[in-house]
Amino acid sequence: MLAQPQNIQQNYQAVPMETNPMPTNFNNMSLNQLINLRNQNNVEAQMPSTMRQMESVNISQPFENSMKDFQNKLLNLVLSQNKIMVDIQDTLSCLVSEVSILKKSIKPSLHENPAIPSANPNMIPKMIGSTSDTINTDSLLTYLYGPNTDFQYNLVLKQELSLPLYRERNFRFTVMLVDKAGKLIENTNRIPLTIGIYSSENPPKYIDTNTSGNKILKGFIDKDLKNGTVSFDKIQIKEVTSHFRNGWIFFVVYPKLSNGTLVSEGNPTFVNAQKIKPLVLEKVVVKAKKTKEKNANVEAEDNAQEEAEPEQEPEKDESAYATSTD
Repeated sequence: MLAQPQNIQQNYQAVPMETNPMPTNFNNMSLNQLINLRNQNNVEAQMPSTMRQMESVNISQPFENSMKDFQNKLLNLVLSQNKIMVDIQDTLSCLVSEVSILKKSIKPSLHENPAIPSANPNMIPKMIGSTSDTINTDSLLTYLYGPNTDFQYNLVLKQELSLPLYRERNFRFTVMLVDKAGKLIENTNRIPLTIGIYSSENPPKYIDTNTSGNKILKGFIDKDLKNGTVSFDKIQIKEVTSHFRNGWIFFVVYPKLSNGTLVSEGNPTFVNAQKIKPLVLEKVVVKAKKTKEKNANVEAEDNAQEEAEPEQEPEKDESAYATSTD
Protein backbone atom coordinates (compact mmCIF):
# COMPACT_ATOMS: atom_id res chain seq x y z
CA MET A 1 0.00 0.00 0.00
CA LEU A 2 2.92 2.42 0.55
CA ALA A 3 4.34 1.86 -2.94
CA GLN A 4 1.13 2.64 -4.78
CA PRO A 5 0.94 6.42 -4.07
CA GLN A 6 4.47 6.93 -5.40
CA ASN A 7 3.54 5.22 -8.68
CA ILE A 8 0.37 7.32 -8.92
CA GLN A 9 2.34 10.61 -8.46
CA GLN A 10 4.91 9.65 -11.07
CA ASN A 11 2.26 8.75 -13.61
CA TYR A 12 0.33 11.96 -12.83
CA GLN A 13 3.34 14.14 -13.64
CA ALA A 14 3.81 12.37 -16.96
CA VAL A 15 0.19 12.59 -18.08
CA PRO A 16 0.26 16.09 -19.72
CA MET A 17 3.25 15.16 -21.89
CA GLU A 18 1.89 11.82 -23.18
CA THR A 19 -0.73 11.34 -25.88
CA ASN A 20 -1.09 7.63 -25.30
CA PRO A 21 -3.95 6.19 -23.21
CA MET A 22 -3.69 6.27 -19.52
CA PRO A 23 -1.36 3.74 -17.97
CA THR A 24 -2.86 0.58 -16.72
CA ASN A 25 -1.78 1.23 -13.19
CA PHE A 26 -4.69 3.77 -12.84
CA ASN A 27 -6.98 0.80 -12.96
CA ASN A 28 -6.04 -0.04 -9.45
CA MET A 29 -7.28 3.40 -8.18
CA SER A 30 -10.71 3.84 -6.73
CA LEU A 31 -13.38 5.97 -8.31
CA ASN A 32 -13.11 8.74 -5.74
CA GLN A 33 -9.39 8.97 -6.22
CA LEU A 34 -9.82 9.36 -9.96
CA ILE A 35 -12.46 12.08 -9.53
CA ASN A 36 -10.24 14.01 -7.13
CA LEU A 37 -7.34 13.71 -9.51
CA ARG A 38 -9.39 15.04 -12.40
CA ASN A 39 -10.61 18.03 -10.37
CA GLN A 40 -7.09 18.79 -9.30
CA ASN A 41 -5.88 18.75 -12.90
CA ASN A 42 -8.69 21.09 -13.97
CA VAL A 43 -7.89 23.54 -11.21
CA GLU A 44 -4.19 23.54 -12.02
CA ALA A 45 -4.91 24.01 -15.71
CA GLN A 46 -7.18 27.02 -15.07
CA MET A 47 -4.86 28.75 -12.65
CA PRO A 48 -2.14 29.90 -15.15
CA SER A 49 -4.67 31.56 -17.49
CA THR A 50 -6.42 33.32 -14.63
CA MET A 51 -3.16 34.55 -13.19
CA ARG A 52 -2.06 35.88 -16.57
CA GLN A 53 -5.33 37.76 -17.01
CA MET A 54 -5.06 39.30 -13.56
CA GLU A 55 -1.46 40.31 -14.10
CA SER A 56 -2.25 41.90 -17.46
CA VAL A 57 -5.15 43.82 -15.93
CA ASN A 58 -3.00 44.98 -13.03
CA ILE A 59 -0.23 46.15 -15.40
CA SER A 60 -2.40 47.85 -18.05
CA GLN A 61 -4.68 49.79 -15.69
CA PRO A 62 -1.97 51.94 -13.98
CA PHE A 63 -0.37 52.66 -17.36
CA GLU A 64 -3.66 53.90 -18.81
CA ASN A 65 -4.27 56.07 -15.73
CA SER A 66 -0.80 57.61 -15.92
CA MET A 67 -1.24 58.36 -19.64
CA LYS A 68 -4.56 60.09 -18.97
CA ASP A 69 -3.00 62.15 -16.18
CA PHE A 70 -0.09 63.15 -18.43
CA GLN A 71 -2.44 64.17 -21.24
CA ASN A 72 -4.58 66.25 -18.88
CA LYS A 73 -1.54 68.00 -17.41
CA LEU A 74 -0.14 68.73 -20.86
CA LEU A 75 -3.46 70.17 -22.01
CA ASN A 76 -3.73 72.36 -18.91
CA LEU A 77 -0.18 73.62 -19.46
CA VAL A 78 -0.91 74.59 -23.06
CA LEU A 79 -4.10 76.38 -22.03
CA SER A 80 -2.34 78.29 -19.25
CA GLN A 81 0.44 79.36 -21.61
CA ASN A 82 -2.08 80.61 -24.13
CA LYS A 83 -3.82 82.62 -21.41
CA ILE A 84 -0.49 84.11 -20.28
CA MET A 85 0.38 85.11 -23.85
CA VAL A 86 -2.99 86.83 -24.24
CA ASP A 87 -2.46 88.74 -20.98
CA ILE A 88 1.04 89.79 -22.04
CA GLN A 89 -0.28 91.03 -25.37
CA ASP A 90 -2.97 93.11 -23.64
CA THR A 91 -0.40 94.54 -21.22
CA LEU A 92 1.96 95.49 -24.04
CA SER A 93 -0.81 97.23 -25.94
CA CYS A 94 -1.71 99.22 -22.81
CA LEU A 95 1.92 100.18 -22.28
CA VAL A 96 2.26 101.35 -25.89
CA SER A 97 -0.81 103.55 -25.55
CA GLU A 98 0.46 105.00 -22.23
CA VAL A 99 3.87 105.78 -23.74
CA SER A 100 2.27 107.56 -26.69
CA ILE A 101 0.16 109.66 -24.30
CA LEU A 102 3.27 110.53 -22.25
CA LYS A 103 5.13 111.59 -25.39
CA LYS A 104 2.31 113.93 -26.34
CA SER A 105 2.27 115.46 -22.84
CA ILE A 106 6.06 115.81 -22.61
CA LYS A 107 6.61 117.58 -25.93
CA PRO A 108 4.72 120.80 -25.00
CA SER A 109 6.30 120.89 -21.53
CA LEU A 110 9.80 121.06 -22.98
CA HIS A 111 8.96 124.48 -24.39
CA GLU A 112 7.42 125.73 -21.16
CA ASN A 113 10.58 125.55 -19.07
CA PRO A 114 13.57 127.58 -20.23
CA ALA A 115 15.78 125.40 -18.02
CA ILE A 116 16.33 123.47 -21.27
CA PRO A 117 18.10 125.89 -23.64
CA SER A 118 16.32 126.53 -26.91
CA ALA A 119 19.41 128.09 -28.44
CA ASN A 120 21.77 126.67 -31.02
CA PRO A 121 23.99 123.98 -29.43
CA ASN A 122 27.05 125.44 -31.15
CA MET A 123 26.68 128.53 -28.93
CA ILE A 124 26.93 126.67 -25.59
CA PRO A 125 30.64 125.67 -25.75
CA LYS A 126 31.57 129.33 -26.30
CA MET A 127 29.90 130.23 -23.00
CA ILE A 128 31.52 127.35 -21.14
CA GLY A 129 34.92 128.32 -22.50
CA SER A 130 34.53 131.93 -21.38
CA THR A 131 37.27 133.37 -19.20
CA SER A 132 34.72 134.60 -16.67
CA ASP A 133 33.11 132.25 -14.17
CA THR A 134 30.17 134.60 -13.66
CA ILE A 135 27.52 135.58 -16.18
CA ASN A 136 25.23 138.61 -16.42
CA THR A 137 21.65 139.14 -17.52
CA ASP A 138 22.45 139.28 -21.24
CA SER A 139 24.45 136.05 -21.03
CA LEU A 140 21.58 134.32 -19.26
CA LEU A 141 19.05 135.43 -21.89
CA THR A 142 21.38 134.33 -24.68
CA TYR A 143 21.83 130.98 -23.04
CA LEU A 144 18.06 130.46 -22.65
CA TYR A 145 16.67 131.96 -25.85
CA GLY A 146 19.62 132.03 -28.25
CA PRO A 147 21.65 134.91 -29.70
CA ASN A 148 18.98 136.03 -32.18
CA THR A 149 15.98 137.26 -30.23
CA ASP A 150 13.21 139.54 -31.43
CA PHE A 151 11.60 140.79 -28.23
CA GLN A 152 9.01 143.53 -28.76
CA TYR A 153 7.73 143.71 -25.18
CA ASN A 154 9.32 143.68 -21.73
CA LEU A 155 8.27 142.50 -18.30
CA VAL A 156 9.18 145.09 -15.64
CA LEU A 157 8.53 145.60 -11.94
CA LYS A 158 5.91 148.12 -10.92
CA GLN A 159 7.96 148.87 -7.79
CA GLU A 160 11.49 147.94 -6.89
CA LEU A 161 11.85 144.75 -4.91
CA SER A 162 13.12 145.25 -1.38
CA LEU A 163 16.46 143.42 -1.09
CA PRO A 164 17.87 141.38 0.48
CA LEU A 165 15.19 138.75 0.77
CA TYR A 166 14.97 136.41 3.73
CA ARG A 167 14.54 132.67 3.72
CA GLU A 168 10.95 131.45 4.12
CA ARG A 169 9.76 135.05 4.49
CA ASN A 170 6.79 136.12 2.32
CA PHE A 171 7.28 138.87 -0.24
CA ARG A 172 5.15 140.18 -3.07
CA PHE A 173 5.68 142.09 -6.29
CA THR A 174 3.74 143.27 -9.34
CA VAL A 175 4.83 142.82 -12.95
CA MET A 176 3.80 145.04 -15.86
CA LEU A 177 3.91 144.48 -19.61
CA VAL A 178 5.41 147.41 -21.54
CA ASP A 179 6.65 148.03 -25.06
CA LYS A 180 10.15 149.19 -25.99
CA ALA A 181 9.19 152.79 -25.20
CA GLY A 182 8.04 151.84 -21.68
CA LYS A 183 4.33 152.26 -22.41
CA LEU A 184 1.92 149.93 -20.63
CA ILE A 185 0.37 147.36 -22.96
CA GLU A 186 -3.05 146.17 -21.83
CA ASN A 187 -3.23 142.75 -23.45
CA THR A 188 -6.62 141.13 -23.88
CA ASN A 189 -5.37 137.56 -24.08
CA ARG A 190 -4.21 135.61 -21.06
CA ILE A 191 -0.45 135.04 -20.94
CA PRO A 192 0.70 132.49 -18.33
CA LEU A 193 3.76 133.63 -16.36
CA THR A 194 5.92 131.69 -13.94
CA ILE A 195 8.96 132.21 -11.69
CA GLY A 196 12.35 130.56 -12.09
CA ILE A 197 15.68 130.73 -10.27
CA TYR A 198 19.07 130.35 -11.97
CA SER A 199 22.61 130.20 -10.67
CA SER A 200 25.24 132.78 -11.60
CA GLU A 201 27.85 130.23 -12.70
CA ASN A 202 28.88 129.64 -16.29
CA PRO A 203 26.88 127.92 -17.71
CA PRO A 204 23.88 128.75 -15.48
CA LYS A 205 21.82 126.05 -13.82
CA TYR A 206 18.10 125.98 -13.22
CA ILE A 207 17.56 125.70 -9.44
CA ASP A 208 14.43 123.75 -8.60
CA THR A 209 15.20 122.34 -5.13
CA ASN A 210 17.07 123.49 -2.04
CA THR A 211 19.85 121.63 -0.25
CA SER A 212 17.24 119.54 1.61
CA GLY A 213 15.70 118.29 -1.63
CA ASN A 214 12.48 120.30 -1.26
CA LYS A 215 11.05 122.82 -3.70
CA ILE A 216 13.00 126.04 -3.41
CA LEU A 217 9.98 128.22 -4.27
CA LYS A 218 6.77 128.30 -2.28
CA GLY A 219 3.55 130.07 -3.16
CA PHE A 220 1.53 130.70 -6.30
CA ILE A 221 4.38 131.00 -8.79
CA ASP A 222 2.09 130.58 -11.84
CA LYS A 223 -0.11 133.55 -12.71
CA ASP A 224 -1.90 134.83 -15.83
CA LEU A 225 -0.93 138.22 -17.20
CA LYS A 226 -3.94 140.18 -18.42
CA ASN A 227 -4.59 143.87 -19.03
CA GLY A 228 -0.87 144.51 -18.67
CA THR A 229 -0.37 143.67 -14.96
CA VAL A 230 -0.19 140.70 -12.62
CA SER A 231 0.70 140.43 -8.91
CA PHE A 232 2.54 137.59 -7.19
CA ASP A 233 1.61 137.35 -3.50
CA LYS A 234 3.09 135.35 -0.63
CA ILE A 235 6.14 134.08 -2.47
CA GLN A 236 8.93 132.42 -0.46
CA ILE A 237 12.46 131.30 -1.28
CA LYS A 238 13.34 128.36 0.96
CA GLU A 239 17.14 128.55 0.75
CA VAL A 240 19.88 131.07 1.44
CA THR A 241 21.99 132.12 -1.54
CA SER A 242 25.24 131.59 0.34
CA HIS A 243 24.97 127.93 -0.70
CA PHE A 244 25.26 128.85 -4.38
CA ARG A 245 28.07 130.21 -6.54
CA ASN A 246 29.01 133.84 -5.83
CA GLY A 247 26.38 134.04 -3.07
CA TRP A 248 23.56 135.34 -5.30
CA ILE A 249 21.04 134.13 -7.88
CA PHE A 250 19.03 135.25 -10.89
CA PHE A 251 15.33 135.75 -10.15
CA VAL A 252 13.42 135.37 -13.44
CA VAL A 253 9.76 135.88 -14.37
CA TYR A 254 9.10 134.55 -17.85
CA PRO A 255 6.11 133.59 -20.05
CA LYS A 256 5.42 129.89 -20.40
CA LEU A 257 5.63 129.01 -24.08
CA SER A 258 4.04 126.00 -25.75
CA ASN A 259 3.43 124.63 -29.22
CA GLY A 260 -0.12 125.90 -29.04
CA THR A 261 0.84 129.59 -28.68
CA LEU A 262 -1.74 131.62 -30.59
CA VAL A 263 -0.89 134.56 -32.80
CA SER A 264 -3.64 137.00 -33.78
CA GLU A 265 -2.59 139.41 -36.49
CA GLY A 266 -4.33 142.75 -36.77
CA ASN A 267 -5.29 142.94 -33.08
CA PRO A 268 -2.93 145.36 -31.28
CA THR A 269 -4.05 144.26 -27.81
CA PHE A 270 -3.37 140.58 -28.53
CA VAL A 271 0.24 139.97 -27.49
CA ASN A 272 2.32 137.05 -28.69
CA ALA A 273 4.05 135.51 -25.67
CA GLN A 274 7.09 134.60 -27.77
CA LYS A 275 7.81 138.31 -28.26
CA ILE A 276 7.97 139.09 -24.52
CA LYS A 277 11.35 139.58 -22.87
CA PRO A 278 11.36 138.04 -19.38
CA LEU A 279 12.02 139.95 -16.19
CA VAL A 280 15.52 139.13 -14.90
CA LEU A 281 16.67 140.37 -11.50
CA GLU A 282 20.41 139.97 -11.08
CA LYS A 283 22.39 139.55 -7.86
CA VAL A 284 19.41 138.66 -5.69
CA VAL A 285 20.57 137.75 -2.18
CA VAL A 286 18.56 135.64 0.27
CA LYS A 287 19.64 135.65 3.91
CA ALA A 288 18.61 133.72 6.99
CA LYS A 289 17.07 136.14 9.49
CA LYS A 290 18.61 135.50 12.90
CA THR A 291 16.87 135.63 16.24
CA LYS A 292 18.98 138.61 17.33
CA GLU A 293 17.81 140.58 14.34
CA LYS A 294 14.20 139.74 15.15
CA ASN A 295 14.64 140.90 18.77
CA ALA A 296 16.40 144.05 17.60
CA ASN A 297 13.53 144.83 15.23
CA VAL A 298 10.98 144.27 17.99
CA GLU A 299 12.91 146.56 20.37
CA ALA A 300 13.22 149.21 17.67
CA GLU A 301 9.48 149.10 17.05
CA ASP A 302 8.77 149.40 20.82
CA ASN A 303 11.16 152.33 21.12
CA ALA A 304 9.55 154.06 18.18
CA GLN A 305 6.12 153.68 19.79
CA GLU A 306 7.39 155.07 23.11
CA GLU A 307 8.96 158.06 21.41
CA ALA A 308 5.77 158.76 19.51
CA GLU A 309 3.67 158.90 22.72
CA PRO A 310 3.72 162.42 24.40
CA GLU A 311 4.99 162.56 27.96
CA GLN A 312 2.28 163.53 30.51
CA GLU A 313 3.35 165.77 33.42
CA PRO A 314 2.15 164.66 36.89
CA GLU A 315 -0.82 166.66 38.28
CA LYS A 316 0.01 169.12 41.06
CA ASP A 317 -1.77 168.93 44.43
CA GLU A 318 -3.12 172.53 44.75
CA SER A 319 -4.50 172.02 48.27
CA ALA A 320 -1.11 170.95 49.58
CA TYR A 321 0.51 173.95 47.85
CA ALA A 322 -2.01 176.39 49.49
CA THR A 323 -1.42 174.96 52.94
CA SER A 324 2.31 175.31 52.68
CA THR A 325 2.10 178.94 51.62
CA ASP A 326 -0.14 179.80 54.45
